[in-house]
Amino acid sequence: MLDRLLNLYRLMTQQRPAIAGVLIVAVLAVAAWQAQEFRLDASSDSLVLENDEDLRYYRQIREQYGSDDFLVMTYQPQADLFSDAALDDLAALKQQLLEVPGIASATTLLDVPLINSPPMSLTEIQQGIRTLRDPGTNREMARTEFTTSELYKELIINAEGTVTAMLLNLSPDTAFRELSDQRQALQRKRAEDGLSETEQAEMAQVEEAYRAAKIRNQAELAKTIAGVRAVMAEFDERAELHLGGVPMIASDMIDFVASDIEIFGIGIGAFILLLLIVTFRQLRWVLIPAAICGAVSLTMTGFLGMMDWPVTVVSSNFISLALIITLSLIVHLIVHLIVRYRELQVADPNRPQGELIDETLRSKIAPSFYTAATTVVSFASLVVSDIRPVIDFGLMMVWGVVIAFTMTFLMWPTALAPLRSGSTPREESDITHRITQSFAGLIASRGNAVLAVYALLIVAGIIGISRITVENRFIDYFKSDTEIYQGMVLIDKELGGTTPLDVIIDAPQDFLDQEAEMDEFALPGFGDEVDPVASGESYWYNPYQLQQVEEIHAYLDSLPETGKVLSLATTTALLKDLTDGAQLNSFVLNLVYRFLPQDIREILVEPYLSEDGNQVRFAIRVIDSDPN
Repeated sequence: MLDRLLNLYRLMTQQRPAIAGVLIVAVLAVAAWQAQEFRLDASSDSLVLENDEDLRYYRQIREQYGSDDFLVMTYQPQADLFSDAALDDLAALKQQLLEVPGIASATTLLDVPLINSPPMSLTEIQQGIRTLRDPGTNREMARTEFTTSELYKELIINAEGTVTAMLLNLSPDTAFRELSDQRQALQRKRAEDGLSETEQAEMAQVEEAYRAAKIRNQAELAKTIAGVRAVMAEFDERAELHLGGVPMIASDMIDFVASDIEIFGIGIGAFILLLLIVTFRQLRWVLIPAAICGAVSLTMTGFLGMMDWPVTVVSSNFISLALIITLSLIVHLIVHLIVRYRELQVADPNRPQGELIDETLRSKIAPSFYTAATTVVSFASLVVSDIRPVIDFGLMMVWGVVIAFTMTFLMWPTALAPLRSGSTPREESDITHRITQSFAGLIASRGNAVLAVYALLIVAGIIGISRITVENRFIDYFKSDTEIYQGMVLIDKELGGTTPLDVIIDAPQDFLDQEAEMDEFALPGFGDEVDPVASGESYWYNPYQLQQVEEIHAYLDSLPETGKVLSLATTTALLKDLTDGAQLNSFVLNLVYRFLPQDIREILVEPYLSEDGNQVRFAIRVIDSDPN
């Protein structure tokens, strides 16, 4: 069987190279067509495994307390932030941003309620909230409230009152969200119980629709961000503006990766050409390897597109490594073939071309196979990781090596077979020969010195390994002159940190069990409309547990790496202002909760307390640029 395969291989590549040529062209044509489907992805489901519990819990919390699909824009005017000119400019900026397709709403310091400028009572708040530009607002008192309020300072304005943040909420893609929920439900059922044939067909349809919707959503987000930046450019002369937010970072990462892949591809291609020109100094030994490298890159890109295998934000860090290793393997195989071919040619200049190619392949296919096989095994070991991008990288590299090996041993003899053997290389012009001879001479004459250098390198390596550290500061992914870096640094320094981190605390299980028992024995229709928070029946919304919330809040706020911390403790601090510092006993808490306007409750309570009052959320922002 093996002999038949080898004979078929010789027939296609050496005796009838046109057959292999047609096959190669067909493969490249299919790859070029499928390469249109190659894409980059920055969504969360591309970074973690299916049915990942952390992702499921994250989505559950986001659904309950609000999505992170928003952009943050910092605004630092040349004039005083609270001057008429700056506020007019900010209002004009907001108005133009609302006209950008994809922006649903914008919240600025012009829109948020003020309770101490001058101080308002709970009764006055029920009648209507006061904002910065209302006639009854004292602007200097507002400046003080913004820069000292537990809610607003380092969130919507910096401590000096010179930089403010604007929240831009993106228009929700309802269809995409429904597809995402449907897809997750089917994935979970597949993992737990398996899918019926009908459900498998439904899963395939949902996956296809979800993929198309995600591509559309990604394109629309890029257009929205481009529109926002176009508006920002119009205000550059009057203020310093920076854009931030998870959607912007994800979108920009895709652009960065695409640019890096393009630049790296050109750079590595030029380097390989230069290396081949300097080393072999013959046109065939430049064009044939370059063609093989290009064919492998195109085939791999088409393969990823055909398999709907997107490159993610994290796995994109490995793209450069993948290209380097794959291309280096190609060059390694090709150079071995070329060198062996030239050795045989020097030994017998009159040897026919077919015999030169056949003998070269016979002597090199086995060691080349073992080189490729060991590389495949090393990268295949990455599939045991629990990190999705690492698994993807390992599998991508496995296929990359397989494609590189296959295309090399198809294209090299096919391209060489129709050509004459060419001129015999002269030893004195062989650079690689001279280099290896010089190393051999050095080892022969200075063997002990070479061993001593190797010993020193081993010691240095051991010391270096002991000092390796792992860090995940997102800001270090970017150069200091990029907008992402500058925006993150500004938000870190002036507006309470960039990286979001939620701490969620549930009521003890025995309390929940007791509550469930009470619900079980409740009379039908009795108490169905009772709000557990307003009635004081919840676990967290009472004086004792709120004191514990304040203690946890104080601890989190004391950590040097945390910036702004928001929780029910922030709410209670503001409630004390509304009640003139009165003690927040159960009666006062329930009274305040009942009479708070809904728009105030959406700011002060709902982001930090579940509907049943049995779960609290601490919204923390980590200072990503902190070296610790």
